[in-house]
Amino acid sequence: MDFSVYFSLAAVFISGISLIWNIIIWRKQESFKAEINKEFENHKNELNKGLENHKANLDGIVYVTKTRFDTEFSIYRELSSSFHNLILCLSTAIQCFPYRNGDKTPYENLANAIRNAQLMCISNAPFIKKDFYVGYSIIELYVLECIEIISSSTRSNLGSLPNECDEFQSNALIKLGELNDKLRDYLSSLEIKT
Repeated sequence: MDFSVYFSLAAVFISGISLIWNIIIWRKQESFKAEINKEFENHKNELNKGLENHKANLDGIVYVTKTRFDTEFSIYRELSSSFHNLILCLSTAIQCFPYRNGDKTPYENLANAIRNAQLMCISNAPFIKKDFYVGYSIIELYVLECIEIISSSTRSNLGSLPNECDEFQSNALIKLGELNDKLRDYLSSLEIKT
């Protein structure tokens, strides 16, 4: 019996198994490399996103969607407009005092303006920054103090308003100017994501 044939067959069989084993290992390595590369790219993207956010924070830029920017811009424009109207009505009500012939139109306009400003502020409270909300509330308090002074002066039949009314009006106007400056800075710090 010639064992060389068996040895040759065994060698071919072993080399075939070795070749198949190497192919399986090579495919597993390629699959593993692909998974590692995918995880590496995901991690790299997360780091780049974090770095981008960090750079934005350093620059004072806040990235927002166009929809959010448009919504906030619209809300702040309406709030600013209603509070400017409120200050204008307050000024008119102060200048027209005492009201001639019982004409309380300036006072009624002021009352409507404060209601509109309060409604605008309250209905948009969840959508505006807290410090802006507080700023608008302080302006409301100044105006309400003036309304109280006008109301009590009317009941007392005073010929003029006390100086406190002018002070409250001046404070409300200053606070509105400061608030608008902060608002401009805030809106200019927003950057629309693309």
